[in-house]
Amino acid sequence: MKHLHYYENKNEPQIGDYVICEDTYFSKEDIHNFIENNVGQIIRIRIDGVFFIKYKNIPQNLISCFDNSGLALMFKYEILHYSKDEEYLKQLLINKKFNI
Repeated sequence: MKHLHYYENKNEPQIGDYVICEDTYFSKEDIHNFIENNVGQIIRIRIDGVFFIKYKNIPQNLISCFDNSGLALMFKYEILHYSKDEEYLKQLLINKKFNI
């Protein structure tokens, strides 16, 4: 008798992964720049595919765009890069900044 094995899909962002996202919801340029140039962390994934991304060091003028704990809701198509290694994503942002 053959047994079927179910494997977790490792090609999907997981809880705990660090992410770089693009913002398609907010109309303010400041929030676009903050989200696209900072690393967040996935802390929850809803069944409908909404990712709860936690950001740190949010500027005071943007705090109203996030909930009280610094969370933003993102869809999978808004996640540009993800990794278990935060430093890797920070290096991607540095490379982007200097067009490397």
